[in-house]
Amino acid sequence: AIGSEVQQITHLLRALPGVVGSLSSAVTQVASRSELVTGKKRVGSLSLAPRTRLNASVTAGRAFAAVSLPLQELKALGRLHEATLNDMVLMLCSTALRRHFAKHGPLPRKSLVAAVPVSLREKGNTSSDNQASMTLVSLGTHVADPMRRLAHIKAATQSMKSTLAGVKSILPTDFPSIGVPWLMEAATSLYGRAKVADKLPPVANVVISNVPGPPVSLYMAGARMLTNYPCSIVVHGVALNITVQSYDQSLDFGLMADAAAMPEVHELGAALRVAFEDVRALVAEESPDDRPATARQVAQGAARNAGKVLKRAAGAAIGGASDLLAKPMPRAARRAITGAVGDAVSGAMARMAKGALRKR
Repeated sequence: AIGSEVQQITHLLRALPGVVGSLSSAVTQVASRSELVTGKKRVGSLSLAPRTRLNASVTAGRAFAAVSLPLQELKALGRLHEATLNDMVLMLCSTALRRHFAKHGPLPRKSLVAAVPVSLREKGNTSSDNQASMTLVSLGTHVADPMRRLAHIKAATQSMKSTLAGVKSILPTDFPSIGVPWLMEAATSLYGRAKVADKLPPVANVVISNVPGPPVSLYMAGARMLTNYPCSIVVHGVALNITVQSYDQSLDFGLMADAAAMPEVHELGAALRVAFEDVRALVAEESPDDRPATARQVAQGAARNAGKVLKRAAGAAIGGASDLLAKPMPRAARRAITGAVGDAVSGAMARMAKGALRKR
C-alpha cells in the first residue's frame, strides 16, 4: 500500500509540467471566446455564482424530498428540443429553483450555477477505479422565458464540454489515500467551525448529479422495488444536492438539503413536478405543422392516459348503475338513472375528444 502511495505521488509530480501547459492553453482558449475579447455575448460557466442562502456552512440537520418522473417521456421531450437527457434534468432543476426562489426569495439577478459531476471514463474502459471530476454549468435561472432558458442551458453544457475536452487528459482521477479520511474529517470540521464558507465567494449554488441506474425492475423476495431515490450529501458552502438516478421506466430525484438552509425542500420537490408540466406545455405551444413525430407521440401518449382514466371512470359509473337497475324500482326512477349514466358517459367522451384535439 505504501509503495502504491509513492508511485501515485511520483506520477502527480511528473505530470505537473504538462498540467501547467494544458491549463494555460485552456485559459487562453476560454479567454479568446469571452465577451470582453469578441464583443459578442456568449453563455459560459466559468464565473462566480451569486450568493444565496444555500452558500452557507451546513449544520447537523438534514431535509429530504423525493420525486419520480417518467423517463421515456422526458427523453422524447429532449429529442424534440434537440437536448440531451442531462440538459433536460438541468432544465427541470433550473425551472424548479427559479420558481422556488421567486417564492421564498430572493431570486438572484445573476444565474445560479450548478456543480455537475462528469465521467472521464473512455468508452470500453472497464477498470475498477473512479474516473470522474466536477465541472460548473450556468442554469439560466435569470431567464424568464422557458424556451430561452433551455437554449441557455444547452449552450452552457456545450461550453462546458468544449472546455473540459482541453483539460480532460490532465485531470487526476486517483490520489494517495492513506490517512486522507482523517485529514479530510479534521479539515472539514475546522472549515465548518471557522464559517469559512460564509465568507468566501461562492463557486456554485447547488450540486446536480445524473446517474444511470438499472434499466429493469429489481425484486427482493418476490416484491418489486417501486423507486430508487438516491440520498447524497451536502457540504459547507453548497447546502443543496439534487441527485437523479434512472430506474426502470422512471427518473428518481433525491433532494438533500441542510435543514437550516432549506427546511422547505419538499416544496422544491413539488416545484420539480410543476417544472415537468411546464416542459410538457412547450410542446402544445408549437404549431401542429412544425411539430415532429416525437411531439405528436408525447401528445398522443398524454391523450391515451387521459382516455384510460375516463374509461375507468365511465366503467365504474356503468357498473354502479347496473347494480341499482338490478333492484326493483319504479319505471320513472329507472329511466332517470339510465339517462344520468348516459349523460355522464357522453360528457366524459366529449371531454376526452376535446382534450385530444387540444393536444394535437
